[in-house]
Amino acid sequence: MKKVYTLFVVMLLLSITQNSFAQPTLTLEGQTPTLGTQYDVRYYSADNFAFAAGPSGANQVWDFSNLDLNQGWAINFSILAPEDALGHESFPDASFVWLLNEFDAYNYYQITDDGMQLVGGISGDESFINYKEVFTDPEDALRFPATYGDAYPFSSTADQELGGVPFGMVTRTGNVEFDGYGTIITPYGTFENVLRMKIVSSDSSFPFEETQFSWLMPGEFIPLAVYTTSTDVEEVETIYFAEPQSGNPTATNQIPNTDFGVRIANNIIQDQITLIGAENITPDALWTIIGVNGTTMTCMQKGNTVDLPSLTNGWHFLRIQQKEGQQILPFLVKK
Repeated sequence: MKKVYTLFVVMLLLSITQNSFAQPTLTLEGQTPTLGTQYDVRYYSADNFAFAAGPSGANQVWDFSNLDLNQGWAINFSILAPEDALGHESFPDASFVWLLNEFDAYNYYQITDDGMQLVGGISGDESFINYKEVFTDPEDALRFPATYGDAYPFSSTADQELGGVPFGMVTRTGNVEFDGYGTIITPYGTFENVLRMKIVSSDSSFPFEETQFSWLMPGEFIPLAVYTTSTDVEEVETIYFAEPQSGNPTATNQIPNTDFGVRIANNIIQDQITLIGAENITPDALWTIIGVNGTTMTCMQKGNTVDLPSLTNGWHFLRIQQKEGQQILPFLVKK
């Protein structure tokens, strides 16, 4: 199964300050995030824009300045204490939680002496848990110290549940390489002393490889940019840019998350979603399918069912949007 949580969470990283064009080094010192901090990011899909990861190597310049902030999809992250997050009892070793607010997805991380580990994730609310993943063998988010030229393999095992029903164990394997450093230009500005991390990974449920590039700058907790692509020809490439903490231009564009009381009745879906509570939604509501990489497709709701467009196997999200806000529900397509 693809990385439901790590697709939306990516890697949580920070580093010490370096001189211009020096090789940045990521260390454990100062790595602990500030609880309560919120981050705004902009997602872009290759349905509308052309992406390229750019070259590897020393003293590179990666230029993404052609993308317009107003055309990206606004998403907000928050950092929580474990005891303030949903399902914290299942993750007693967690040090902090990364919450993707738009999807009610909580990701639990543990800080160790030599790095960070993803120990699990959960989505939903107190009344209904959509998805839970507990790592019996935690996944490396980052090993310290890390600098240009470092590389290592990783593997992890997770026990998953969907709607309270056991789904089974999934094994993930991959390789991490810090393959470049230099300057990145994003719609938010130009940033030097940036280290690029390349992750190539696969899991036991899908016959595809995913490649993710993250650009990491000293003093920024999350990457300045993350670019994701896959060997699955039906998957869409995406990139996101993080807003520096000095400003907040995207916050006014965000749609508030609201629980309309809608639930998905069927755990594994082929061509149609069966809903519980659809009578709570107004006739003029907008129903949208969102792919794990941010692609969107309009869908049709008929009473308590939603007819799906042609979707590949894997995770997708149903977004219900009306004037009070939006509710987003994850679902798994398996044909």
